[in-house]
Amino acid sequence: MVEVCVNGHIRTVENTTWIKFGRGDKLKRRCKDCRKRKPNGKPSVIALTMQRTTELHEDIEDLIKYGATFEEIVERSGFSGWETMRGSLHRRGRTDLLEKLRLKRV
Repeated sequence: MVEVCVNGHIRTVENTTWIKFGRGDKLKRRCKDCRKRKPNGKPSVIALTMQRTTELHEDIEDLIKYGATFEEIVERSGFSGWETMRGSLHRRGRTDLLEKLRLKRV
């Protein structure tokens, strides 16, 4: 029998997590899809942050494509500095952009 959450998502071992519920050691299952949205239907802060980070990485990609200098890319990227931008790109696995930026830096 297929288990379905209140919002209609199919529950499997891969797409559910256990979260703390109430006092003490109580836990309840929660869909990862339900976690992405608040009860009022708006995207969660996590989803908005991920979307904004993706947009910033696309902006960096466009700046590289149009021939901006390294200093201009760091200034216009939306990050506070090179180390922050490098860390964000590294966490997202955008090694292609990191290599292009390293070549521009030299």
